[in-house]
Amino acid sequence: MDESLIRSYLETTYTTFNPRMEMVVGNINNELNIYLKEIHQTHWAFITAENPRSQSLSVKVNAIRNSTLESYLIKNNLHYLKGAGIPKDKNWIPEKSFLIFGLNKTEAQQMAITYDQNAFVCGEINKAAELVYGYL
Repeated sequence: MDESLIRSYLETTYTTFNPRMEMVVGNINNELNIYLKEIHQTHWAFITAENPRSQSLSVKVNAIRNSTLESYLIKNNLHYLKGAGIPKDKNWIPEKSFLIFGLNKTEAQQMAITYDQNAFVCGEINKAAELVYGYL
């Protein structure tokens, strides 16, 4: 994978809307830790279905892809919050995403592969957010 693309992933702020929390790769988020305790979870993943393999798609196609992912989350009773990956580079458009609870790294990686994502961010309670590649 292109190094500039990896740098972009690492520099993105992964943000939820309500409640507002910001995850940054390599950092621990105390608000997220409190939230995890409140909902009795220990693992999380921040995933989108937009722009598969980092190839830009139309707003309409991206909305359909994320709607499909959200339907899957609902069908499988996975607790989630809506959010967006906010890139440091202002030329990039934020990707609407989901902070999904209760997925371990392997399960999250399978979901990322299913939705053709190069990478996703995940973590565990009291540990730093980690960038994980969807494809090995």
